[in-house]
This record gives sequence, structure tokens and C-alpha cells, in this order.
Amino acid sequence: MGVQTATLSGDTYAQCHGTYVKSTDEVNGKPIWDRKSGGRCIYWFHNKWCITGSQWREAIHNGTITTGGGFIRSADSGGEHWWKADWSNNNGAKASAAKASA
Repeated sequence: MGVQTATLSGDTYAQCHGTYVKSTDEVNGKPIWDRKSGGRCIYWFHNKWCITGSQWREAIHNGTITTGGGFIRSADSGGEHWWKADWSNNNGAKASAAKASA
């Protein structure tokens, strides 16, 4: 089943920190992750992970918004997973994944 939740911690711009849950929706071939407490989502754009307000989620998902946007972006790609990306360019933020489910 793999990792279903992961957390971004630190004092981030626009309060993007928090625990995110993997959705079944994808953008640019990678899943969208929604913050458990609402208001934010993580998505893949131009080899970086971006976090923006949830009000833009549907437009990002259906391709209406193609410019990327985002409150914050990862410093690198992190490979396949946003929680493996380097977020330190955002006031030293760090990401970690919850233990994978069997």
C-alpha cells in the first residue's frame, strides 16, 4: 500500500506545514496530497513539489491552471516522493513520511 501520510514541519510561509494525505488524484503523473487540517495541497510541477491553497486544487488537477503557482516549492525533486525532497529553502522546513502500511 505504501506511504499514505507524510508531514512537513517548520515555520513555513503561508502555514504550509502539517500532515498531508495521499489522494487518488494525480497531476503531472504524481499524486496530489491534501493537508489533513484542510486549506493546502501538494502537487508536482516542473520537477519540484509545490504547496498551494486548496481553492486551486481542482483547477490544478484538471489542467485549467498550468503556471505552477504555489506558496512554497521544494528545493529539489525528492525523486518520486515529496517527503524525500529538500524543503530547507523554506525556513529550514523538514518532511517525513509515516510508516508505510502493509
